[in-house]
Amino acid sequence: MRLYELTEATKEVTKLLDEGVPLEQLEETLKELDCDFQEKANNILFAIANIKAEEEMIDNEIKRLAGKKKTKANQINSLRGYLLSNMEELKSGKIDNGVMSASVRKGSPSLLINDESLIPDEYKVIKTTVQADKKGLLKALKELGEGEKIEGAEIVAGKNTLTIK
Repeated sequence: MRLYELTEATKEVTKLLDEGVPLEQLEETLKELDCDFQEKANNILFAIANIKAEEEMIDNEIKRLAGKKKTKANQINSLRGYLLSNMEELKSGKIDNGVMSASVRKGSPSLLINDESLIPDEYKVIKTTVQADKKGLLKALKELGEGEKIEGAEIVAGKNTLTIK
């Protein structure tokens, strides 16, 4: 009998007792139902304990695999950096083996703010705090002629990246 069936049977016996059926007639049935219920309930408790242990094992496996994933990502980044630095040193723009190719791509220009207090107000965006308008500054610096500059900012070469296809 399933647990819910045992519960229903126990309720039926209790109902019969409430209706006046003598306890002596139902005593053996109640004992059997109680023993069966206890056995089923204990089995459920063991099942819960086993499932909880499996859940903890899964959590530990997730943590282990997350660590392994991070290690692999670090290995990839390290190898990409290693290949990029060697390709830059040898001035090798592209490598192609027929299956994959790797090329050195020039980094896009980025803005380096040396001293934000020296940047003219027209290149600042007013927020809760005052900061330089990096997009406006970058555009203005690109448009300036040779020898012209804006105090407090300059264009620097971005970091090169490796493209693998």
